Amino acid sequence: MGAEKTKAIVLQILAYRESSCILHLFTEKHGLVHGIAKGIKRRKSRQDILERGFHVEMIIYIREHKELYTLGATQIVDFFPSLRGSLVKTALRDAAFETVISAVTQTDYHPELYDLLCRFLHHLEHSSEQECHPFALWLFYHRFSQHMGFGLDFKRCISCTAEFEQKAWLSINKGGLECSGCAANKHGDLLIPAPVLSFLLRGSPDPLALRRMIKPEAAKKITRLLADYCRYHFDIRREYKALAFLDEMLEWQDDGGR
Repeated sequence: MGAEKTKAIVLQILAYRESSCILHLFTEKHGLVHGIAKGIKRRKSRQDILERGFHVEMIIYIREHKELYTLGATQIVDFFPSLRGSLVKTALRDAAFETVISAVTQTDYHPELYDLLCRFLHHLEHSSEQECHPFALWLFYHRFSQHMGFGLDFKRCISCTAEFEQKAWLSINKGGLECSGCAANKHGDLLIPAPVLSFLLRGSPDPLALRRMIKPEAAKKITRLLADYCRYHFDIRREYKALAFLDEMLEWQDDGGR
């Protein structure tokens, strides 16, 4: 059994027996790891309490051919207080975490995904709810898909390779977007408007400007569409619980981006 120190994002915590917990972690050195923290529920110091979404550094006892590792001493690197205090931000975080837990099935070295999760959490922490809801999740789905080998091209039609001039329609089974001339199904639920294409491709317009261009119902459909794209290509069978909660709060008025 080899002991190794690594940084990690706590994706999920499950109670195990009377005093222990099973942690789902995305680590800097080993990708997705499942580990048992023995006796963690007996600890009385608040500094020892772990929660979902914490960025930590811990000792992992590596055992080959074992699905459940033993976890040792843990130090909290960041607990993202602003994120924890916002229902909107925690729902965005949990939706991203559900995708990672469901899509990544092997313990493997994924530094780009670890970096993506770190940047995603820091963005949620330092942005207003209006800036990150739901736009940070759109970007996460887009970049996660890229890292997993199923990235979408928001610039060119997957069928004729022509550059998009305006809107496009997502063909989930083809794994790309199609222009108005190629799309066989122009259902509104599959539509990606021009401002959203530009935002996902270039980062402009900025989220506050995008809020003024897109109605909440359209934003909800885009969120579901990108989530369904991930579910299809990563063979995710279960429903996203966090998205259902997020749908209930995806309402805004013409508040000028405030």
